[in-house]
Amino acid sequence: MSTRLAIVIFFLCSVFVACNIFRDSNTIWEFKTGYPITATPVVAGDLVYIGSDKFYCLDRRTGKVVWQFETTVPMSSSAVLADGWVYFQCGGLYCLDAATGKLRWELWQEDWSDTAPAVADGFVYAVINKKVYCLNAKDGKEIWKVELRDNLSIPVVAEGNVYLWNDGELFCLNARNGDILWKMNIEIPPSPIGAQGKVFITDKNKALCIDAKNGNILWSNDFNYSYPARPVASGDRVFVRADVLYCFNSASGKLEWKSDPRKRLTGIPIVADSYLYVRSSDSRINCLNQVTGDKRWDMQAPAGRWTIADGNIFVSSTNYKIYCLKTPDR
Repeated sequence: MSTRLAIVIFFLCSVFVACNIFRDSNTIWEFKTGYPITATPVVAGDLVYIGSDKFYCLDRRTGKVVWQFETTVPMSSSAVLADGWVYFQCGGLYCLDAATGKLRWELWQEDWSDTAPAVADGFVYAVINKKVYCLNAKDGKEIWKVELRDNLSIPVVAEGNVYLWNDGELFCLNARNGDILWKMNIEIPPSPIGAQGKVFITDKNKALCIDAKNGNILWSNDFNYSYPARPVASGDRVFVRADVLYCFNSASGKLEWKSDPRKRLTGIPIVADSYLYVRSSDSRINCLNQVTGDKRWDMQAPAGRWTIADGNIFVSSTNYKIYCLKTPDR
């Protein structure tokens, strides 16, 4: 046997063993669907919801199917859970009983849509082509609709308003009647979040705090990043994942800390259990102290969209699988 062949075999065996160790040490369960998963898992109580070739409800502890719902085509966007009902778009807009999977209502229009809806205060907000719909969450009856533009972003509801972005412009609509309250030029998709009468967004190379009532800029803070950044708010802090992770004071915009620039971060930060969680480009999930940014632990995880609940991490993957992983402090 040549030295080169021996090295290749040793490498492949090492990879195989490493994969098995990962599954044995971190994986509580895994469930394989019939299609690549691009949606983020939704966890509520003892149940996990995920869309793929079908819409699945799984037992959080075992990964076994509790119920499943047949969709017309594979599902690509995330679901939303509210008041015991689960909502998602997959061609049409569906509302299911979260406990049983029984269809409560559905809405179909001429145009096909798979954009994730938003649910707040008993109403569902959905984008279908260039229109924004507000529906009664209980029966799906239309409350109002507004025509804006093609290719609108996922609707975000915050501080009593609905926010949508398209082609360099952010729209703020009154959530009750659909009136346009204000709009502003934003170069890249901003992923708005709301807290305490304010809306926090990001634009190219900057984080912005906006008055939700009128769109006035309350503060702005620059950073070196020209792609869509991802903010999340917790208490009196706003965290923005850009080239590094920034922590700003939500009232003043003052920078409180930023993460090590040698470690590239990806995705949207998650706040849970008084800690901040963010993925790094080496496929590790990092648990950080919100006040200082100090790392509590990190762990390897499969690539894909993820969330954390009750000390477990749930990852959906394009390899058709959803994983439930235990964290180092469990």
